[in-house]
Amino acid sequence: MNEEIDNLKITNRLLSQEAQKRGWTVTVFYASMDSPQAIIRAEKNGKEFIYSSTLTPLTPTCGFLIAEDKYLTYQLLKNVGIPTPESLIIPGDCNDFSEAEAFLNRHKLVIVKPTCTNHGDGITMNISDGKQLADAIRIARKAAASSKSSAILVQKQVEGKEYRFLVVDGKCIAVANRRPPFVVGDGKKTVEELIIEKNQNPLRGNGHDKPLTKINIKEVAQTNGRDFLKLVPKPGEEVEVLRTSNLSRGGEAVNCTDIASPELKNLAEAAAIHCQLGITGVDIITTDIRGGGKNHIIEINSGPGIRMHVYPSVGKPINVAKYIIDVLERNAHTISRPSKTVIGRSEYLKSPMFGKGVEVPARTDTGARIASIWASNISMGEDGKLRFCLFDKPSEFYTGKVFETNDYRITAVRNSTGQEEMRFRVKIPVVLAGKKINASFTLSNRSINSYPILIGRNVINNKFTVDVTKNSCKNSAETKREAVDKENNQELLANPYEFYKKHSHKIVGVKKQK
Repeated sequence: MNEEIDNLKITNRLLSQEAQKRGWTVTVFYASMDSPQAIIRAEKNGKEFIYSSTLTPLTPTCGFLIAEDKYLTYQLLKNVGIPTPESLIIPGDCNDFSEAEAFLNRHKLVIVKPTCTNHGDGITMNISDGKQLADAIRIARKAAASSKSSAILVQKQVEGKEYRFLVVDGKCIAVANRRPPFVVGDGKKTVEELIIEKNQNPLRGNGHDKPLTKINIKEVAQTNGRDFLKLVPKPGEEVEVLRTSNLSRGGEAVNCTDIASPELKNLAEAAAIHCQLGITGVDIITTDIRGGGKNHIIEINSGPGIRMHVYPSVGKPINVAKYIIDVLERNAHTISRPSKTVIGRSEYLKSPMFGKGVEVPARTDTGARIASIWASNISMGEDGKLRFCLFDKPSEFYTGKVFETNDYRITAVRNSTGQEEMRFRVKIPVVLAGKKINASFTLSNRSINSYPILIGRNVINNKFTVDVTKNSCKNSAETKREAVDKENNQELLANPYEFYKKHSHKIVGVKKQK
């Protein structure tokens, strides 16, 4: 289970590790076979709570819907006197931008953003003329194409710095300033070389897997032009390579919890309450984090990431997972846990990787630490991707299809002859006894084994109970052996000593006659 937790996205991982420290049994459930989304269930002493990142029972449906729509958020906050930037909404089917142009002329500097996207997708800042406005609306609509709404916001660009206030159960527990991704010049390397160097930091990864996210060079080029990448900054010169401050774009965080004024923390707490959210990230732009400045709330997040507070680039880390698990523990409810699904010593597995409707027999082995699957043509290219086929030509389940993945591990195992060997280990989505699970399998040569798949303890633990008297499937070899057993026993019962004389040379342990 620890390995499964280690493979979760970082917020889920941090929360699950904190729950495990306190003695909670943590189980991961995947939303679907083609989605990395996970629901985590924590159980202890007859109680349970669930979460998916910071989406928890403290996130009611109304609060989630409010945070999903920026324009709706602004209306609700404005109605109770909480300051938000003046905004204009452009419906998705509107191609007349005259009202937006008038809004720009009135405010001189505006921001354009989709109403329903996250992570800074489709946002353009510092718009000061009609051409920039039209381009920004096009960019925002492209980003909004796969979201719930194609409506676009044109918003007055307010002055100040942006800060994230994390509010848990009505109390602000952490504040961070997120700065856009940047590089520091040495007078020799180009911007592109500096980005490549910065991305080599082991703390940087793809998406939300690690404390920091790699900077996307292609996105930098699209935003600033290819020539920007060729610039050579002066020694010590800091150059922002993207305009958005989101950590998911490669930005960094500075812990500002101790210097943020009570006035601003109260403002964030009030916004969380009015938006019906027990856990929320409130984004505030202020001219003075210490208080007394101009303040505007620009966004409410229903499922805020916590890595910026746990792993700030500057300042003391705050274990915000502790505060979140504290409140989830207080709100845990009593359960009557149903019995685990029972599986037998053999079961059929299904997977989209096997093909539609294909069922492959598997043997259950409670003595095996890790599940294994027959694989062939295993290779790796210079791109670091692992490639393999499932099963091999002698198998009826072999298709020749080559699978490739960046998500793999290496595991040392002891094979059936007692020798230790290394195997690649990958995640494969399967259905076992009606349950969808994303299970970890080692890739091995099972050509001499009766079953092409072995179900190990890593699959069984916390999910299934094994009934060794149950045999859900039989392969041809096992069926043949049972037929031979039946024939031999009929002969044995008919005349035991004659059978013994005839077959003693084959029976294990019988002393052979010279």
